[in-house]
Amino acid sequence: VTQRNADTVFHMFTQPGTYNVAVRATNTCSDTTTHITIQVYGTPNASFTAMPTQVCIGDTIRVQHTVQAQRVEWLLNNTLLTTQTQPLIVLPQAGNYQLQMIASNVYATGTVCSDTASNT
Repeated sequence: VTQRNADTVFHMFTQPGTYNVAVRATNTCSDTTTHITIQVYGTPNASFTAMPTQVCIGDTIRVQHTVQAQRVEWLLNNTLLTTQTQPLIVLPQAGNYQLQMIASNVYATGTVCSDTASNT
């Protein structure tokens, strides 16, 4: 509920679900109410562990997560590496790398809800 004279009203939904929303506008001459239904989808919570975190060239890094997501993408230094669920990663050369996970759910409406986690 807002009492301000505003063209746009913002609300942040904190839980997934179907919400029936009523917007009522009034002034000294008239009032009107509009009803809409808003579908709010859940977003996966991206998190992972990579072990070990210090390796030699050619060693394998094991990535593990328990995220419930329809799609998982792994990026190494902002470049897509794989879409495997639990990948094994071999680094090609010495250096510091940023590993990033993008967990996504795709809904029938075409809406995509994603979350990102990263480790360096």
